[in-house]
Amino acid sequence: MSEHASGPRTEVAIVGGGPAGLALSYHLKALDCDHLVLEQGRLAEHWRSKRWDSLRLVAPNWHFRLPGLPYSGDDPDGFMGRDEVVARLEEYARTFALPVCCNRRVTGISPHPAGHGFLIATTAEPIAARQGRARDRRVPDPAPTHRAQCGAADSPPNSCG
Repeated sequence: MSEHASGPRTEVAIVGGGPAGLALSYHLKALDCDHLVLEQGRLAEHWRSKRWDSLRLVAPNWHFRLPGLPYSGDDPDGFMGRDEVVARLEEYARTFALPVCCNRRVTGISPHPAGHGFLIATTAEPIAARQGRARDRRVPDPAPTHRAQCGAADSPPNSCG
């Protein structure tokens, strides 16, 4: 990442610091690709604050593998709870020194005024992301956007025991 007058610059911006965003960051780091992971709150914020306190994974622990860090706990056939998932994601980001920027909610993405790349508006300073490499500039056709709202998943009253 480099800095310029309007904020940081990067090749790739990953929106979200959950399992998929961190796994992508791991692979980009292995390729020595300049990138940032933008997380709207703390690392794994949705796992922390948008999941029920009593959440358990529906697959056994051995199945919760991330690139470069297979499950290594003492209960491979158990089912991890929410706090364990958060701890593993934090350990993963720390172990591989992934470039996670917390408290950076993405509020918009627009073409860069200079005609190359994009400006990513966040709740902190804007970030410039390049598009393509060197002179390989092209703007992809916008994909249709579909959004589904599944409702609030805040912790319900503890009525399940």
